[in-house]
Parts: sequence; C-alpha cells; structure tokens
Amino acid sequence: MINLLISSLMMYLIGSMPASLLLARWLGWTDPRTIGSGNAGSTNVLRMHGRWPAAGVFLLDAGKAGLALAIGQNLHPETGLTPLCLNWLWLLAVVLGHIFPVFYAFRGGKGMAAFIGGVAWMQPQITVVVFLLVLPVLFLTRRSSVASLLALLLYYPLSLLTVPADQLDCQFWGAGLTILWILLAHRANIRRLAQGQEPAL
Repeated sequence: MINLLISSLMMYLIGSMPASLLLARWLGWTDPRTIGSGNAGSTNVLRMHGRWPAAGVFLLDAGKAGLALAIGQNLHPETGLTPLCLNWLWLLAVVLGHIFPVFYAFRGGKGMAAFIGGVAWMQPQITVVVFLLVLPVLFLTRRSSVASLLALLLYYPLSLLTVPADQLDCQFWGAGLTILWILLAHRANIRRLAQGQEPAL
C-alpha cells in the first residue's frame, strides 16, 4: 500500500506542473489564468500567443503524462494491481495534478492534454482512431471544447469494447473516473455550449 501511495503522489506532482504556467514563468508570459478564458491549457495559450506556443504547451502536457506512466512502469512497485489498473490510477493522479496543481494554488488546466498523452501511451491504436474521427469536427466547429468532449464520449465505449474481458473492470472504473473529472473541469464550457456562447478558436 505504501508503494502505491508514494507512486501515486509522484504522479500527482508530475501533473502539478502545467506547461503553460511553467513557460509563463520562464519566458515572461502573462499568467494565462488571468486573461482570456482564465484556463491554463493550450487553447487559452493559442488565443494569447498563437499556434506554435499552443502546440508546444499541448505536447508538453501530453508528454508529461506519457512520461509519468513510463516512469511508473520502470519502478515496478509491488501493489497487487494489474498493469492496466496501475496505469489508470497513475493517469488519474496526473490529471488531477494538472487540474489542481499544488504548485499553483490548485488552479490549473482541464486535464485533456494529459489524458490524451496517457491514453496514447497505454492504447495508441484507439487514440489514433478517435483522433481521426474528431479532427474534422474540430475544423468544422473551431471549438476545442466540442472536440474534447466528443473525444471523451467516443473513447470510452470504444475502449470498453477493445480491452480483454479480464481487464474490463479496470478500464471501466479507471477511464470512467478520469473522464468524469475532465468533464467536471469542462462544466463551464458545457454550459456555454448549451447557451450558444462558446467562443471559437
């Protein structure tokens, strides 16, 4: 149990370093949480600084999740959990760290980039399929929140259909809880979409 707690705390701390806030400190950017949408994610960086800084923030946030899971696998903690259950526990910790970063007063991003990075590391084939399905929607709507929400809604049932039967419980609860937190982080976007007030990119 202590190994599980220590490794999960490590994943949370890795998640607690949103790329936009680190770059704001290093490059002298304005804190993205104080302008625009008030979010520390790549979409707000896109509106503030353009596509290349936003792409860099997205890749760094996604990469930290994949790196965290890779580090976890190399630690080989004795927890009694299957690798898939461990990966989902760790990814949930990374996502929660990204949304509620301890180093930045618990005000971070919405966890989507970290989620994508972790899922791409665990299940690359499903990630590619969902990406190809969602990309046209992003171009048509020009709303990253629509693309993010659609990606979550597509990924979850597809993942349940493709994991082995003996891993279904881990996938159901691990992915479900992680997606739930991301949806909660997007609740303002969902409200604006329902009201027709969500801004385009």
